[in-house]
Amino acid sequence: MILSENAATAACLAIDEGIAAQHEVHDKLKPVPVERGQVLSQ
Repeated sequence: MILSENAATAACLAIDEGIAAQHEVHDKLKPVPVERGQVLSQ
């Protein structure tokens, strides 16, 4: 479920930026899971 939520977020960021999702959305996407309280590692 976390993977699909992050994929959807990446798609939304790409649409907002007008670029392909595979391009430079990583820097903007990286803090989003942490802001949402997702545990990335333990």
